[in-house]
Amino acid sequence: MKTGVQPRHGWPLGSQAAKAKVCAQAVFPGVFKVRFKNRFLRKPRANACFKPLVFRKVAFVGVCQFQYTPTFFYDGREEVESLSQRSSQRYLVANVDGMVQQLVTLIAKGYRYYFVGAIKLHEDPHKIDARMLDYYDADLTKGQREVRKRHRRANFRYLRWHDWYIVLATEGSAPKFWREDRSRIRDVQNVPIRFKGYSISYQAGGYAKLTPEEKAERAAAWEAYKLAKAAGQQAQRPRFPRPPREKRYRVHVSLDEECYAGLKAYFLNIATHRQAPFIVSEFETLPYQRYAPVREKLKQILRTVNRARQRAGYQRIPWYVIAGRPRSKKVFTELPAESDDCRSTGDLEAA
Repeated sequence: MKTGVQPRHGWPLGSQAAKAKVCAQAVFPGVFKVRFKNRFLRKPRANACFKPLVFRKVAFVGVCQFQYTPTFFYDGREEVESLSQRSSQRYLVANVDGMVQQLVTLIAKGYRYYFVGAIKLHEDPHKIDARMLDYYDADLTKGQREVRKRHRRANFRYLRWHDWYIVLATEGSAPKFWREDRSRIRDVQNVPIRFKGYSISYQAGGYAKLTPEEKAERAAAWEAYKLAKAAGQQAQRPRFPRPPREKRYRVHVSLDEECYAGLKAYFLNIATHRQAPFIVSEFETLPYQRYAPVREKLKQILRTVNRARQRAGYQRIPWYVIAGRPRSKKVFTELPAESDDCRSTGDLEAA
């Protein structure tokens, strides 16, 4: 009896069957045979990592010498269960920036539909978490979600920050979800997610990126303008047309209307009653990540503040106070996110 894998057809060295042989021999050093049906695996993407835990259209006909039948061989009739059972999905979010960061990532991956809710004071958050994860199958592993996606079934994700939670879903077959929760399901393309002053939506638009030649041209024009101003000469401020809008959809993170109106009213109130260093520190300590739409909103507020200060004869606030880029934050936490002194109502509106 020969050892190793005996395919029906021969494949050249380095093919998928050869990789499967190496992986199978590493996992099961016993003596066994594997017979391949029609197609073994679809052709992997370029530079894709080979994952030996999921074998499609494979029939295990031999038994290793230890009388152990592997559980990850798939005959095409039932879904694959990973060697590890359903892992506890990470769903407890550590902070507000981590929640926004995770929502941006999931929406970009196709989780367009959602609903939000709040855990009441008399309810146990852990029981709510367990019920939501089990009811919507939101604790699946990455491989199991890929299988559901291939069968055109919806995937779900559950996230919670303190007593605020959200359930996100992709397109696909999920009769229980679409039937029972249809009254509170929202599409992020039509109704943005409102969370702690942010408005997160999925919409077409965004400006196309500049080419290196265009960037160099604009940098040279601004440098010439600065040199002329430093020399005391009159120079016209360079103006450039905005890049064309893109048609593809992007995740759009901005300030919601209520938050924007409140910030604008506050800064207008202190524009002519506080010194410039104090206003600069107030802008720099705003607890909002500097996504491009957020910077646009802050730029509008700063323009209004500078107009008011210019009319009063005060020093203008420099533009660098709103500069910056979104910074990556820790998303998930292993510690309980609820306690009597840290439960907050949050922004529960699904605007």
